[in-house]
Amino acid sequence: MNSFFSYFNFMIHKIILISFFSWAFFLNAQNRYVATTSMGGDDTNAGTITSPFATVNKALSVMSSGDTCIIREGHYDEEVLIDGKNDIVIMPYMNEWVVFDGTEAVQSNWTIYSGNIYKTVLNKHIWQLFVDQNEMVMARWPNGNFLDKSIYNWNSWASGIVDSANGFPNGSYNGFELVDSTKKDLGSTGLNLTGAIGIMNVGSFKTFNREIISHNPQDNFFSYNTIPNNTYRDKHHHFFVEGKLELLDQPNEWFYDTTSMTLYLYPDNGQNPNGRSISGKVQDYAFTITNSTDVIIKNIYFFATTFFAKSSDNLLIEECHFSFPNCSKRMLREYDVAPNVSTLGQPGSANEVHNSVIRKCLFEYTDGEALRVYGDSNVIENCYMQYIDYSVSELPFLMVGVYFSGDANKFLHNTVHDAAASAFLAPGTTPEFAYNDVWSTGALQSDGSVYQGTSATVQNSLIHHNYIHDTPKYALRFDAPGGDPGQAGQYGNMHHNIAVRTNGIMVKGNHHYICYNTTFSSNKNGLIILDEDNSNDSSFIYNNFSEKMSAHRAHQIPIPGITSSNWNGYDNPSVNFYNLMDTNTYLPLSNSSIVDAGVPISPINHPQNGAAPDIGALELGVLPWQAGVDWSPTFYPWIQGCTDSTSCQYNPLANIDDGSCGYANSYTIALTACDSLVWNGINYTSSGIYNQTLTNLSGCDSVVTLDLGIISVDTSVSYIISSSTLTALAPNATYQWLDCNNNNTPVAGETNQNFSPTSNGNYAVEVTQNGCTAISNCYQINNLMSVSLSALNPIYCNGNTTDVTAVASGGTPPYSYSWSNGFSGSNVALFAGNYSCLVTDANGFTVTDSVSLSEPTAMVVNYIIDTLNNVEYQIQGGTSPYTVSIYDGISSNLINSANFASNYIFQNIPCGVQIYEASDSNNCYQLCNNMTNCELTVPVPFSNSVNNNSPTLTSDVQGATYQWLDCNNNNSPISGETNQSYTAAVNGDYAVEVTKFNCTNISPCESVNNVGININNEIDYVLYPNPNDGSFTLERSSGNDQAEIIIYDLSGKEVYSDTWKSGRKKNIECNLSSGYYHMHIIISNKVDEVREIIIH
Repeated sequence: MNSFFSYFNFMIHKIILISFFSWAFFLNAQNRYVATTSMGGDDTNAGTITSPFATVNKALSVMSSGDTCIIREGHYDEEVLIDGKNDIVIMPYMNEWVVFDGTEAVQSNWTIYSGNIYKTVLNKHIWQLFVDQNEMVMARWPNGNFLDKSIYNWNSWASGIVDSANGFPNGSYNGFELVDSTKKDLGSTGLNLTGAIGIMNVGSFKTFNREIISHNPQDNFFSYNTIPNNTYRDKHHHFFVEGKLELLDQPNEWFYDTTSMTLYLYPDNGQNPNGRSISGKVQDYAFTITNSTDVIIKNIYFFATTFFAKSSDNLLIEECHFSFPNCSKRMLREYDVAPNVSTLGQPGSANEVHNSVIRKCLFEYTDGEALRVYGDSNVIENCYMQYIDYSVSELPFLMVGVYFSGDANKFLHNTVHDAAASAFLAPGTTPEFAYNDVWSTGALQSDGSVYQGTSATVQNSLIHHNYIHDTPKYALRFDAPGGDPGQAGQYGNMHHNIAVRTNGIMVKGNHHYICYNTTFSSNKNGLIILDEDNSNDSSFIYNNFSEKMSAHRAHQIPIPGITSSNWNGYDNPSVNFYNLMDTNTYLPLSNSSIVDAGVPISPINHPQNGAAPDIGALELGVLPWQAGVDWSPTFYPWIQGCTDSTSCQYNPLANIDDGSCGYANSYTIALTACDSLVWNGINYTSSGIYNQTLTNLSGCDSVVTLDLGIISVDTSVSYIISSSTLTALAPNATYQWLDCNNNNTPVAGETNQNFSPTSNGNYAVEVTQNGCTAISNCYQINNLMSVSLSALNPIYCNGNTTDVTAVASGGTPPYSYSWSNGFSGSNVALFAGNYSCLVTDANGFTVTDSVSLSEPTAMVVNYIIDTLNNVEYQIQGGTSPYTVSIYDGISSNLINSANFASNYIFQNIPCGVQIYEASDSNNCYQLCNNMTNCELTVPVPFSNSVNNNSPTLTSDVQGATYQWLDCNNNNSPISGETNQSYTAAVNGDYAVEVTKFNCTNISPCESVNNVGININNEIDYVLYPNPNDGSFTLERSSGNDQAEIIIYDLSGKEVYSDTWKSGRKKNIECNLSSGYYHMHIIISNKVDEVREIIIH
């Protein structure tokens, strides 16, 4: 049970831990991941979850304050050094099982040494051995065994006879041990122990390892190297011996020869060790922490290894399991030193560890202390400790199970049992020992107490709310030798403790508060308030509930001190102690005389429920405080498997859950099936509820209930003979009619409920209804006629017909034929279109067929004539390719012909009206006025004009052939005049016949009227305006000679004359009719200039 203060401290720590992670986040803390090599771990990786390191040391090398090292599942044999680190966390990934293993596999070959003993040679020293997860016993005498836990009690030790005053043969003394042969007879074994190591409990509460220097076989005594005289005691001698091969004499024992590095094993049942899982301890510490602060190690399992810290503060080791964490190196003959154990700090202030916490951890199967702590203000809380130390030798101070050296350390809410040292806890100064559940201690040493307060550690100590039971030792003790109370310790506080079946609570010293304690069923007196050397005359002894309370260890003597409200069985001989309390809960009974019988004690807090406090450790009506841990450890051996008892995969031996749990389940499946269902090998043909028990993926029973509905499809069909119609009777379904004569091939398009076959045969229907499909029986149809319509030929030309024939079969002849266009008979000529033919037989049964006749589209002929008399034909419709033939329009001679797909250009077709024929590949012709001859008019492709520069005429057409004609002589050709220009010899009218691009054309006639006139362009003048109305001006740019001005009409007749005597300008008024005229200017009887005048 947690007290309020312990719970408060827990919550404060939790808040601090959360704050730690929160601040780490805000300070860009990083996670560094580590995994085994089998999971991809490699120190050359980046340290991420997908690329993890292989070692924690590598992760530490890159970690900064606030970082977390997250370790993936697996076993690690690394020795981690955390040096100079602050604010870091080391923990598994998502609670995966991470084990740091201090052993190495023994893989060398085993051979038989002698009898059932095997041997092999190692390449590395080991000092602890495991076979198939079980610890082997170092070869010894007397024999002990880990499996039955006998090694943890004195049954596996020998005893000595004590009489140092007289010595041999009467008893033992320091350096000499006389064996009590009535308990273990050494002499009868024939062993020679010389050179062996004796684990000698000859100091009462102290045990030492010493070499045996002299022993003869058959002797029941031997000599050993002495221990310090001030520690030797003449009482309670016990011992066992190790360190010699001849001690190897029973299964599960081993021996190691450090010189030859030979390992010897006596396996269980004489089994050959080859192939078994065997490993040896090769390291002390998996984690070494130095010069660091605020380091958290969480939820890690340690096997045959542990941790060591020094020169550090504020460490937290939480939720870790330590199995076989430490072991003495006696097998390596390093026997006179303390074993390396789980440790916080070392002697010396510079080496101490302060303000650190070990919480919720398991410590089990140690050889040496569970913990060793040097420093102040450290807390061990909520930890489970079992089977602590089976030799208890060569330990510091009082040789205890947990050793504190420092101030203000706390041991709270822990569960401890089977701890072999005489005293379990050495507390240090001003300690707190509270809420602990402890039993079965001190089995391997004399004297002792679960809690041992010495003179230096009693003052201001707080020993409260502990439940200590079933141990032969004292539960709690303030005890130290001395001549006065001060030497035994003063000012201690011991309250609210329960001691049952122990040696009781013993208090020596003075000025203590001994209150609210409950003791009963003690071996002697239960609450012992000693008055030796005037002890406890000033101690406060209040509200204690004890079956036997006395100032003496065994006898009844009144207790000393300031006493009040104690219930002492010695003072109440007539009262049955066990009638005052519930013997299961230890709470006072409601009618008990101890209820409300106490007195308040101001320094001691007690949850009072009535008018006054109850006497004893518990208060009626108040929930009892709980001692020990509040969790269930995972004890060794670690067995992976399913740990959930509700799972069908539950392994009652498993204590490490490996995620393999599977669970039984049941569920219902609702299915529908068509006609039947085969489900898990069973054929179901009717609807109903069915159960089956299956095995699911987890290997568990799975009860499956099948809610089955069987759907039957109606495949019945009716047949109407008169209409030859088949009808599927199933409503609200889909249908597909099938041809039974053709392997049930679907009849194309026949998907209606009704089906009228077109030919005789056997037919069925496939019906799909409510998601199911079934096929009916086949039905015979034998009264059907058929008719086929076929065209004799295609329609080749648009607008033509073709012959179509109707051929009927089946039914009863003769047949009559009725066509949709009104025709009758089996053979008709039809134009393009869609037609049907109804055939009726002699019995009136009918059948209809249809035919679709197509024709080419009408042929459309277009042509284009360019300027070069090229004709391009463009034809559409009809049936390609096409043929075009061009004929002379006069002679009907073929000019050109071509066959083409759609376009064709005829080159240089003669001008004029020509004839062409156009047809397609089916000899379909273009018709022009119902004739196949069509006109083609080819125009003259040029403008035939003449430039008249009388008397020279020039054709404006370039690149042609020419023939000049005399218009005045019926266009007769002028012999030899075939050039582009012609100069007339006489006045007259002339034209030119031009041939170009296969075309000939005659120009208009041009007049020439100035033949024989000499033209000499020597006078430079201008005439304006021109044209004019007969009034114009002549102006010359130079000269002043007299000139004659004569005007002729186009026939050469003079119609006006004048003289230009002098001056540069001359105005003319001729009053001539509108027309064209030629004006001559003559100087010295020569025509110097001729000009054309236009008068209108």
